[in-house]
Amino acid sequence: MTLTASMTAETLSAATPKNRDRYIDLVRAVSICVVIFGHWLITVIRWGDPPSPDNLLAVAPWLQPITWLLQIMPLFFVVGGFSNALSLASTRRRGGGYADFLYHRLERLLRPVAVFLAVWVAVAASLLWVAPTHPVVGLAAVISVQPLWFIGLYVLVIALAPLTLAAHRRFGLAVPLALAGAVALVDWTRMNTDLAMIGALNFALVWLFAHQLGYFYADGRLLRLGRGALLGLAVAALAALILLTTMGPYPMSMVGLPNPTFSNMSPPSLCIVALTVWLLALAMLLRGPATRLLERVRVWAAVVQVNSVIMTIFLWHLTALLVSLSVVFWLGLSIPDVGTAGW
Repeated sequence: MTLTASMTAETLSAATPKNRDRYIDLVRAVSICVVIFGHWLITVIRWGDPPSPDNLLAVAPWLQPITWLLQIMPLFFVVGGFSNALSLASTRRRGGGYADFLYHRLERLLRPVAVFLAVWVAVAASLLWVAPTHPVVGLAAVISVQPLWFIGLYVLVIALAPLTLAAHRRFGLAVPLALAGAVALVDWTRMNTDLAMIGALNFALVWLFAHQLGYFYADGRLLRLGRGALLGLAVAALAALILLTTMGPYPMSMVGLPNPTFSNMSPPSLCIVALTVWLLALAMLLRGPATRLLERVRVWAAVVQVNSVIMTIFLWHLTALLVSLSVVFWLGLSIPDVGTAGW
């Protein structure tokens, strides 16, 4: 949906096709906004000599279970599976091929990335020229570009979408089950052998698993699951997370921590597979009331407006955090102790 500055909530709502799944747009917007909130919440900058990054979850480990709700990047990949299935179908109806599909999917994604990189290359070059050895320069560069890991992986799942959709249509549920099994095998190998580098395979396997589940939403199979089945999936996935993180070898946090012995995100682990199922089942249980809420003109208009700039917000949110904290410290303002209610 193309937006203009003069569009009101009423015109936005009226321009929405009747058959559009508004809930998918809501899940996309919420997933990115929650990730941004989570980053702002847990990122700690210690302005010593030199300054260094830290993590709220390392300082206050008792908060780590909140990542079971805040780490909802898997839902963005689920939405990606849905969107790529529809985009492929639309491209084929128009008589387009793979290149046409890839261009239209990547053009909208990479345009804000190009702007982000152009600005940051200029900023980084200026900072290096003014203060080449200042530790803040390196810290700023490292923190600000962290969102780009997600872009690279999302480009991968888009590029593979024709193959993964064909596999979905032929093999159905066997595909995500095989991917989950492969993730478990990779985890076992990196835990029990000297082949720790094999864990890098999970960067593809885990996010392809989440993306694959989006096809089940696109073809209607997820929508046909009753409330009891969804509750069962949610409970089973939550139980798996509890077992993996208490009786199993996995850490409680679903985000990476400084100097971990084992991470659930770098590379992603079997816990992220269970987390994906837990969050997707929870999202499907909320679909009915949320869809009714989205019939309200202003609510739907807000969702459309957020989605129209969601990638720009995601790319710049850590830069905004760094700039804000820099201003606070340079003004000599105090920040509450990390992990307290004031924080």
